[in-house]
Amino acid sequence: MRPKPPAAIQLFRRNRRMTIAIGADYIDGIIICADTKVVASDGATTSDMKISLALGPPQRAVAVATAAEDARAATMLAEEISLAAGARDAGPEHIKAIMTAWHNAYGEQRAPQLQFVLGDGVNQTIYLCEPPATVWECGPIAIGRGSRAVEPFLDIPHGLVPHSASMRATLLRMAFLMYRAKKDEGSSCGGDTHTAVLPRGGMFFLVPKEEMAVAEKLAAEIDGLMIDAARMITADLSIIDGSGNSLGKLSSQYEALLERWRNLDFPSIRLHEWEKGKKQKIPG
Repeated sequence: MRPKPPAAIQLFRRNRRMTIAIGADYIDGIIICADTKVVASDGATTSDMKISLALGPPQRAVAVATAAEDARAATMLAEEISLAAGARDAGPEHIKAIMTAWHNAYGEQRAPQLQFVLGDGVNQTIYLCEPPATVWECGPIAIGRGSRAVEPFLDIPHGLVPHSASMRATLLRMAFLMYRAKKDEGSSCGGDTHTAVLPRGGMFFLVPKEEMAVAEKLAAEIDGLMIDAARMITADLSIIDGSGNSLGKLSSQYEALLERWRNLDFPSIRLHEWEKGKKQKIPG
């Protein structure tokens, strides 16, 4: 079971911002993803990048995803946090100092509520950050209003994104979580999915939004299959209506989706693996 977040974080979750961002680790790194939907105070919607990236020495890659009531303030502070976190000797105290200075600059005026998921690929750690001084190391986590659709899949024993999963399996599962957040919280979450992968060896690469869209489309069919299975299991068993045929249909649907899920391709992963292999062959 994941440890419960501090009380301040739980209070913030009762007043969630308009977004969905997820951070999870896999067997050899960190993956951060976020939607692109931005909802203004007057209800108007736009699209924007909610992930900031930085690369520091020695090839220390970090990514920061935001959930905020002030998008501009969040973007500015996320960039500062990512640059600080990417520094050689950076630690939680450096991030706290930046957030505290930003928060104190508002003086008596109320500072906007901001929350961040920070992924550090080299150290394979995920932090939940909230000004003025909360930096909490955690496991798989979601922020934003869409997180309430995602958290049940993270909190269950042996959750959907275990630490021991491969990069590809974790990407597939995060695509499912992003689909569920957009489906259940469509007024606050939506648009494309931006995804940053931070392998433990350093550097980072982005998964094109088109690849994530294909995975999310298949996730919708898997979600439909889950509902069909629940409908069949909870049917009135005293009525004989050809349930054997229904079970056979369900089984064939499962096998077909499983085959498509296994064969779903992420060209960006293949390119990353090819480049990684090429570098390993270059003599020292």
